[in-house]
Amino acid sequence: MDFYRILEKAEAGVFPDEAEIAMLLDPPDQTAQQALFEAAYRVKSGICGRVVNLRGLIEFSNVCTRDCLYCGIRKSNHRVSRYTMSADEIVAAASLAGEFGYGSVVLQSGERSDEKFVDFVEEVLYRIGQLPCDLGVTLSCGEETLETYLR
Repeated sequence: MDFYRILEKAEAGVFPDEAEIAMLLDPPDQTAQQALFEAAYRVKSGICGRVVNLRGLIEFSNVCTRDCLYCGIRKSNHRVSRYTMSADEIVAAASLAGEFGYGSVVLQSGERSDEKFVDFVEEVLYRIGQLPCDLGVTLSCGEETLETYLR
């Protein structure tokens, strides 16, 4: 099938099959590559608009109770210098992100589920919610129970 026909179908919302994806990922020349980039931009703009939303990442702790072998901060890695930011430090970082016009922040840490940690995160979320900016928050703290997320 022709590169441009596949591109046209994809831009119209027809999901390409594996062979067609492979063809789109390997444009035959610079003109085709430029056409691909322009089509991708039109699709992205149609779905997301032309606005770029900034998201800040606040890695507030590398203390983890899990021992996932792929992870550099796993609990058995004793070469890691462990840290946990204070609630004041986290809220100050979130406040700064809001002042700079970020749309949201990700609060990221190693995985812990103990009550002290959950209380800590809950307090931080409450305090960020009290900031004068409209800042979304995404948590990346590992697996938690539904009860914890409801808090």
